[in-house]
Order: sequence, then C-alpha cells, then structure tokens
Amino acid sequence: MSVVYPGLVNVDNSPITVTTINVYDDNQRTHTYDLSDQFPAWGGSLELTDSLQVITLPSPARVNTLIIVLDGLTLSPQLIPGGDGDYIITNSTTVTLNWGADQLPKRHGLNDTPVLLARYTLA
Repeated sequence: MSVVYPGLVNVDNSPITVTTINVYDDNQRTHTYDLSDQFPAWGGSLELTDSLQVITLPSPARVNTLIIVLDGLTLSPQLIPGGDGDYIITNSTTVTLNWGADQLPKRHGLNDTPVLLARYTLA
C-alpha cells in the first residue's frame, strides 16, 4: 500500500511504534499560533516573576492534533493519566504544563522573550 503525505515526516532511527497516522485534507488545515504573550511579565527578580502553568488556546483544537513548542523544544503530551508527558490537555482550549513549580517556564529578565507556539487543526 502506498500513502502520499503532503506534510513533513521525519522518523530517523528512533525507537518508536506508530499505530495511527492521520492525514488531513486541505479543509482541515493545521494552524500555528504564537502564544508567547501568555508568559507573565518580568517581576523584577526570578523570585517575584510568576511562572506559566496554564496555556489557553485561541480556538478549540481537534483531538490528537495539538503540538506545543517552547523555545524550539517540542513538548510531549501526557497520553495516559499519571504517565509521562510535559503537558496535560485539560479540554479543547486549555493545556496545563505537567512540571513541578520550580521547573515551570518564566521570564528570566526584562528583555527575555520566551517563545511559545501551538500548532493544531481546528475542531
């Protein structure tokens, strides 16, 4: 069987098992949103600066299409309750980072510009 996939696929010598590959047509276009403005403002010091824990998506995401990227690092979703993962999908518009309070991302200075991107297909 031959499958034509019009997007980017890169699996290079990785120990993974793929059970489902979803291919979406042009009517189900994937959108990318810059959510960097959701980082709390610099508070004058690290101790006074709030961390980002909850991410609000601008529109509902289709199930299993969400990709969160923080400063160029693709985060992993928690697929089973209590399992490994960087974030928990609370509902179609809310994501909660699954890290300890001392590990949550925050601004590290007045000029720090952390980048938070969300890429998904609209529900």
